[in-house]
Amino acid sequence: MNSVIDLNASVRSITGNIASRVDHDRENIAQVNEWSNGAIKLLTLLENQRRIESNRPTYSSPSLHDEKQY
Repeated sequence: MNSVIDLNASVRSITGNIASRVDHDRENIAQVNEWSNGAIKLLTLLENQRRIESNRPTYSSPSLHDEKQY
């Protein structure tokens, strides 16, 4: 009878440990998702800024040789 009780206690301990780890893993997964989403947003923002800057026309003054002499 004691061996059944000891086995039952061991099984409860193991399943409790597994449940605790699953909850902890869920928290870790949620945190990884948050960080990933933040990183994706940051990369998207940087990529958009790069595109805006590359499409922005730049002004260059004409050189003296390009101007017509009157």
